[in-house]
Amino acid sequence: MRQHPKGDSWEHKVTTVAKLFDDYVGAVPIYKIDRRKVRDFMNDIQFMPDRMAMRFPDLSLKDAIKANDARETPYRSISPNTARDGYFSIIRWVFNHALELEAIATNPCTGIRISGATKAKGKRTRNPFTVAELNAFFRLPLFTGCLSEQRPNTPGKYTFDDHRKWAPLVLLFSGARPSEVAQLAVADIKSDGPHPYISILTEYDPEDPEDERDFVVSHKTENARRNIPIHPQLIDLGFLSYVQRRKDAGDERLFPGWKLSGDGRKLYSSASWIRSLNEKQIPAITMRRPKPTLYSFRHTWKTQMAICGVPTQYQNQILGHAQSGMDEHYLGRMDIEHTYKAISRVSFDKLDLDHLKSS
Repeated sequence: MRQHPKGDSWEHKVTTVAKLFDDYVGAVPIYKIDRRKVRDFMNDIQFMPDRMAMRFPDLSLKDAIKANDARETPYRSISPNTARDGYFSIIRWVFNHALELEAIATNPCTGIRISGATKAKGKRTRNPFTVAELNAFFRLPLFTGCLSEQRPNTPGKYTFDDHRKWAPLVLLFSGARPSEVAQLAVADIKSDGPHPYISILTEYDPEDPEDERDFVVSHKTENARRNIPIHPQLIDLGFLSYVQRRKDAGDERLFPGWKLSGDGRKLYSSASWIRSLNEKQIPAITMRRPKPTLYSFRHTWKTQMAICGVPTQYQNQILGHAQSGMDEHYLGRMDIEHTYKAISRVSFDKLDLDHLKSS
């Protein structure tokens, strides 16, 4: 991994898969691992329960498969494409490196095919929400009133004033990653100046006087460390009032309902909430395929910025992307006054959110 650095997410994935493979084959010298061992591993991987580490902690791959089979309703297995792209490709990558080092004579992954895996057709489709889907989404009982905390999908008079209401709106009007929003502290919402913004801090720096947190959070690249102007419509909906309520309650975090993460790369996790929205709420508002997901709010914001004429350089800074071409070398960071002017021109024609305004 030192010779082929690809970032924290890649290293975490390699470490996880390598340990799973190592536990499976046992204490075998690498040059004795043949194609049969790799094929056996991949045959079992295709029966691995989805989210195995969470549902069957401390169990080996074989034991987890047995435990899942013993359930009255077994969890579904991972898809063939996940088996290929998330597991086999990493094992093959490791053996290719061993081949480069002349630690092995041949790569035991050569010639192995993952049954059922399909070829990707071009780049992954970016699937933004349509305005009609956004209107339908924000008219769900989750936003207009549900029966109770435990029954958020049944219409009623119970309303939420936490991440269930505000996180989708923040995602829609900022383009931030869900994992970034999950880590936000109340102090990250800067509203004292003329242009309120969200400070996305990617790692703690004790030498930085403006870095007010004492914990490390996940980030993809240094470009992810940025200030995102708070869109006027988000302010109009009452977001800053929500932030003040969190301050008045003595909360340190913007969305305290999210729990500690089992992933060492980030402190807090929104994974279960994301799954709930993707599997329950979003299918209720659209039948098209492929359907959008919560991450599509990021694509939606990117698309809308382009439609409304926000220059690509501003888009990249707001989204935390690297600048392209010579801009990467010569373009400095735009200050909050200019990025605010850029995003304030962004609007969604016929999007109706008036019913979400805080009283």
